[in-house]
Amino acid sequence: MRRKAEGAAVLAAMLVVAIAASLAAQVFERQQLAVRTIENRMDASQIRWIERAASDWARLVLRLDARTTTIDHLGEPWAMAIQQTELDPTVYGGARAGTKDAKAVLSGQIQDAQARFNLRNLLQTSDRTASDPLPQTPRPSAPDLQALRKLLAAIGLDASLAELIAAYAVSPGFGRAADLLLVPGMDQPIYQRLERYMIVLPQRSSLNINTASPELLHAYLPGLDLASAQILVKRREERAFMDLAALKASLSLSEELAGDRFTVLSRFFFMEGVIGYGRVSSRARILYDRNPQSGLDGEAVSVVWRETL
Repeated sequence: MRRKAEGAAVLAAMLVVAIAASLAAQVFERQQLAVRTIENRMDASQIRWIERAASDWARLVLRLDARTTTIDHLGEPWAMAIQQTELDPTVYGGARAGTKDAKAVLSGQIQDAQARFNLRNLLQTSDRTASDPLPQTPRPSAPDLQALRKLLAAIGLDASLAELIAAYAVSPGFGRAADLLLVPGMDQPIYQRLERYMIVLPQRSSLNINTASPELLHAYLPGLDLASAQILVKRREERAFMDLAALKASLSLSEELAGDRFTVLSRFFFMEGVIGYGRVSSRARILYDRNPQSGLDGEAVSVVWRETL
């Protein structure tokens, strides 16, 4: 009996040790998980600091550009893409946090928002008159609706989708390009093909002929087929258009190009980029308004909105 009691005691002791070891392992695992969660949150906080610095840099670049040139084209410094680059610690050292010895990497590019189809242009509101001072009911803009039909056909989509998009623009209206997914008949594959041509700006805007894609130029310029638009873009790479008259002469157009529909100088730009720090990465798009009337000592570049992609 004594041996059996001793054996039972040994087994009980081993069981207690095993349970204690298991509990200790669970506590250690949870502690490690908690530490990693805190580090990830701090890494995300660090990314926000880096993004703020990158945004300030983009604003400075756009402001300096406005002071040195009267046109915007893709050969300018602001249009250069930044490949994945490891940032010097001095860029973010003042706010270092998160994973120990983590590296910060950045890639991205400033792009001309007026090189895209502004969904806001689909909405046309009549001006007030003395006899009818109240604003008229919003309605689709016929020229922009026609341009959207041509754009959809040029990229291999059903042109009839333009009417559905225009109807959504009237009510309830677009806040971001991602709202296209709410349009009846729109699915993810169609949206992915269309998104790279779309933008939603705070107001109606003109198309920059020096930065727009061949598809957009074909959609908006009268009598210009897609093949000719592609040739025009190739020519534009060698010499940007200084004004609308230069484009008119190049295309031998008989009618004038409306200044409210076309431009060579843009006001709206966006920066799209990816920032990585530690185990966390973030992809975002920031829209800027370079308003020549808002700065006391020149053009002021302000952030309109930011969205996570």
